Amino acid sequence: MIEVVVVCGIIALLAAIIVPSLLRSRTTTNEAAAIGNLRALGVSIHVFQTQNNRFPSDWQADMYAGADPDFGPPSFDVSMAGSEVQGYLFTYAGQPAGCTNNCTGYTLMANPESLATLGTRAFFLDQDGRIRHCTGAGPADATDALITDPPLAC
Repeated sequence: MIEVVVVCGIIALLAAIIVPSLLRSRTTTNEAAAIGNLRALGVSIHVFQTQNNRFPSDWQADMYAGADPDFGPPSFDVSMAGSEVQGYLFTYAGQPAGCTNNCTGYTLMANPESLATLGTRAFFLDQDGRIRHCTGAGPADATDALITDPPLAC
C-alpha cells in the first residue's frame, strides 16, 4: 500500500514538472508560427502592391495574386480573416477601398486568442516590413519594440 502511495506521489511530481514545460513549448510554437505567417503574408502583400501599385484594401481573394506559392502561407485564405490560426487572431487593415494610386500603407496584427495558454505576445507588421511585438493580449502597434529587441508590455 505504501508503495502505491509513493508511486502516485512520484507521478504527481513528474506531472507538475512536465505540464508547465509542455504549455510553455506550445506558446513558443504558436508565437513562432505567428511570426512566420506574418512574414509570409507581408511578402504576399508586397507582391500584390508591386503588381497593382497599391496595397490590398482588405482581406480579398486576389490578395495573394502573383505571389510565389512558396511564399503565401497555405493556412490562410480570405474566409479565415479574423479567425484563429495556430492560436492567433490575424487582422489586416489596408488602404481605403477607393485608393487606386499611391496607397502607401497597411497594418497586419496577430493577437493571441487566449493569453498565456496560446501565446504571450502580440505582433504587428506594416509596410516597413519590420515585425514589432509586445507582451500581453495586444494589440501591438508601430511604437512597440522590434522583434529583435525584448518586448515591452502592451
